[in-house]
Amino acid sequence: MSNIHHQQTRRNRPTKALLEHNLNEVYRLMIADMTSRDIMQHLKLNDRTFRRYVRKIRDRNVTDQLAKRQEYFLYDVKLAKERLLMAKRFNLGTINSSDATYTEKTEALKLDAAITMTLLK
Repeated sequence: MSNIHHQQTRRNRPTKALLEHNLNEVYRLMIADMTSRDIMQHLKLNDRTFRRYVRKIRDRNVTDQLAKRQEYFLYDVKLAKERLLMAKRFNLGTINSSDATYTEKTEALKLDAAITMTLLK
């Protein structure tokens, strides 16, 4: 009786460094405007491996783009906070000013309350 079902064959998998090199090469050739077929022939890749590499490259690019968006978002939030704090300081100057009218002080107090609520959110 044959023991074929219990035999395991090891597939040759590239090391992480080689995989990274291959991904970079595929990406470089894609940017150089080579066709998929030309890239596969140039790097001696089969179709399935090439498609897997392209998927990994796209996933990596999406991840990088999301990280950049988050970085920009956090910068925008910081900038908005600084602007609100500057407006708050200006309003406090109006509130504490002896030259401001009652109406100006009232408006400054309303704005200060609105800014405070926005900053607390």
